[in-house]
Amino acid sequence: MSSDEWIESGMSTFANVYWEPESGTESIIPLGLAKSTKSVTHGAEHAEDVVLRIIDDNLSLFAEGGHRNHLTFTLTKSPCTSTARPNPAGGGTLPTTSSKTVGCTEELIDLVTNGRTAGGKSYSFRLSIICRGLYTPSVAGATQGAVLAASKAAVDAMVATGHITISGDVRAAPSAARFEVE
Repeated sequence: MSSDEWIESGMSTFANVYWEPESGTESIIPLGLAKSTKSVTHGAEHAEDVVLRIIDDNLSLFAEGGHRNHLTFTLTKSPCTSTARPNPAGGGTLPTTSSKTVGCTEELIDLVTNGRTAGGKSYSFRLSIICRGLYTPSVAGATQGAVLAASKAAVDAMVATGHITISGDVRAAPSAARFEVE
């Protein structure tokens, strides 16, 4: 399926998550595939929520202590945000792109800032994220340009942690400009 076909299909957000151990016999270990879903156990989840559960389910694999475990994942859309950030163009704030109490951007920032703790052990992470494009939901009362700017600001907030790198899967299709917000 081409990028434009996927965008027009209304398909769920998907993610692949990989661990890149600093030492060992394998260079990249696939941890799983995630997609946005709704279940009785977890309710409505974005792909990033499922990725975080995959990480939590695999904590015993990771190095503990001060070592930052490197995870790479691909996303079909950049993470949503529940934070209304200042509008760089001036005049108020950008809209949130999530109705969740804590958006996926904020969850990922928390992961690299605070890590995870289980069984008395602490785990730290750094992330490399490859997005197919910016998340562009319909937001009541907001222009599409403001929503794109909000998604770009969320990406910038993740990068500002110093522990998350994000790149866009840029193509020649009309949707390729999604990472080029003016």
